[in-house]
Amino acid sequence: MTEQAPDTGEELHALRKLAREQEPKSLFVLRGERGAPFSTGGFARIVERAGEAADLGFKAHPHMLRHACGFALANKATIHAR
Repeated sequence: MTEQAPDTGEELHALRKLAREQEPKSLFVLRGERGAPFSTGGFARIVERAGEAADLGFKAHPHMLRHACGFALANKATIHAR
């Protein structure tokens, strides 16, 4: 977890559960169909396709997920300005 996105414990619990139950075992959370970790470009294509499927009207990219997380946390008032 990063200091920009404080965890509530739920995230760590979910990641630990995934690590226990994941088959085949891997050090990576996001893996492709062949079990290899996603490349940066592969993940970007997934986000872009999801944006197209959601008919956002603009090209989505992974950095937008960071901003969306920040806005969601700010709306919940769980982060504070420094």
